[in-house]
Amino acid sequence: MQNGFGSAVLEHAVAHSLPTADLRRLGMPDRLIAHATRAQQLTEVGLDVAGIAQSIRDAIHPEPKVEVSVRATGNKSRW
Repeated sequence: MQNGFGSAVLEHAVAHSLPTADLRRLGMPDRLIAHATRAQQLTEVGLDVAGIAQSIRDAIHPEPKVEVSVRATGNKSRW
């Protein structure tokens, strides 16, 4: 998503020192979208009713970030 309305809103917010951490941009991705009906294309990129609703739910209740760490145990596997 480049050069769309959401990008303009973010640029304006940054230029005026407004908070942007909670802003989410929704729009067509910057890639080729398969030839299909408009409804099918919107579904593919998550801009149908269900996709927009899910984006809102994700913004309101984001999944907790899980940190994964790998630590050496000194155990050696035998094959």
